[in-house]
Amino acid sequence: MLVGFTATAGGIGWSCKRIPGSQYQLEGILSRFESATPDIEGTIWLGAAVGFLESVRMDEIRQHSLELGKRLVKGLKSVPGLKVYPESTRDRIGIAAFVLPGIPADDLSRALCDTLAS
Repeated sequence: MLVGFTATAGGIGWSCKRIPGSQYQLEGILSRFESATPDIEGTIWLGAAVGFLESVRMDEIRQHSLELGKRLVKGLKSVPGLKVYPESTRDRIGIAAFVLPGIPADDLSRALCDTLAS
């Protein structure tokens, strides 16, 4: 029989457990890939982000995000042939899906990174 251990407070652990009458059973997907030291730095930054969001009015954040979304779509629509999905800017935050027919997505993404990442 294979006996497994799980890490509860960080450190190295195994991703399986002993099952009577069976060799082993894998842990659930999260336990299987998170058996080492917990992300302490990420937890601290998450706390800082939540603290910031609590100090700012959420309706101000929403309004700013909607303005960024409109600006993004307006800029994208100025590119000849580019198609934005969905076309509506109503309630759109600063994220958009788009295609430029005839240009593969990986080439377009590389061109955007090379041009705008400066």
